[in-house]
Amino acid sequence: MATRPSAIVRELTREAPLIALMVHAEAKRQLQEGIYNVPIPAKAYLMPLVGGKRKRKEIRKSDSRLGKTTKGKLGRWERSGNLKRSEGQKALGTTILLTNNANYAIHRYRLGTPGGRRIKSPGVRVCRWQWQAVVAKRSEILRRRRQAVMRGLSRR
Repeated sequence: MATRPSAIVRELTREAPLIALMVHAEAKRQLQEGIYNVPIPAKAYLMPLVGGKRKRKEIRKSDSRLGKTTKGKLGRWERSGNLKRSEGQKALGTTILLTNNANYAIHRYRLGTPGGRRIKSPGVRVCRWQWQAVVAKRSEILRRRRQAVMRGLSRR
């Protein structure tokens, strides 16, 4: 009778890396959508300049307060992609861990939440990419784990 529980654990351990890859891909998609695809909001102190004496192109090139920009109304930040590049995953037995090794990842993850800093910049929004990924893939995770348990139960 001891073989059946070990067969279930073995099947869940085999399935964990596949689930981790699936959730990791969704976390990266959430990260791209929630942080990297958000255009830079026009700052209040630049609004009079846009319609006034200087043109948008001049502001884009000369105003260091905007940083490097590419597209959009006044552009989007040229982001380094460090947060997305640092996103990782591990499967330790039946447990799945989503990790991010960027030194500011935890602060960005908590930004705008009760445990984190409040959002001061307009246009910046809360992005809990790892939590959102797990919520989005929950039914798929449960389906795969259920199948793994059924495979473990059917083996002797």
